[in-house]
Amino acid sequence: MFVVNYVSVVDYRDITCDGINSTKVNNNSGVDFYNAISDISSAINSLRPNGGGDGPETAIDALGAAYHLGYRDTASKYIFLITDANYKNNNNYGITSMSQIASRLESKEIVTSV
Repeated sequence: MFVVNYVSVVDYRDITCDGINSTKVNNNSGVDFYNAISDISSAINSLRPNGGGDGPETAIDALGAAYHLGYRDTASKYIFLITDANYKNNNNYGITSMSQIASRLESKEIVTSV
């Protein structure tokens, strides 16, 4: 049986077109993680596919935000990146490439699926 303990939702668009602060953790709720199914459902249901302005989006910024969440050391960590566009390297974390963020995520044992 799979039990959800804590879930975070990172909403992202394109920081080069929608503003440097357009990546939001849990839609700026003030917490890194939810543990109530109703809060998780509400956060997911609030997502809307809009913005961007050009083809590639700043998925690396979203992955960077997810990387910096306050994970417990012993937690199993999973990221699901859901996107409808290619990516560009722009981000708020000084990450230079997708391979660099992939290495960082791996170093924290964060399993990532796209």
